Amino acid sequence: MVNAAKYLDISRARLGYFLNNMSKTDNVELKGYTVFKITDTQVKVNRKYLKVEVTDIYTNEVKTYPSLTLAAEALGVPRASLSGYFCKKRTNPYKNKYNLKLV
Repeated sequence: MVNAAKYLDISRARLGYFLNNMSKTDNVELKGYTVFKITDTQVKVNRKYLKVEVTDIYTNEVKTYPSLTLAAEALGVPRASLSGYFCKKRTNPYKNKYNLKLV
């Protein structure tokens, strides 16, 4: 945010004020530039990471997530937990319920 404020030649506080007072879908015109927020989900989806395929072994429901972070959030576990699962090249079902596969 400091770099953005310098680029726009305004104070960081002024830029922070605009960002804090705008909704997630608003765009603000500021010194001839369009300023908008990038949501947390947009950042996570736009990353160039491997996709994770999660299969529930009881229902055979398969879901594909665009990142390890989003898969971890959906399963309600820390990202490091899934990362450790893949680093150790485990083949047993995760939490005895999910088959995980990097796509």
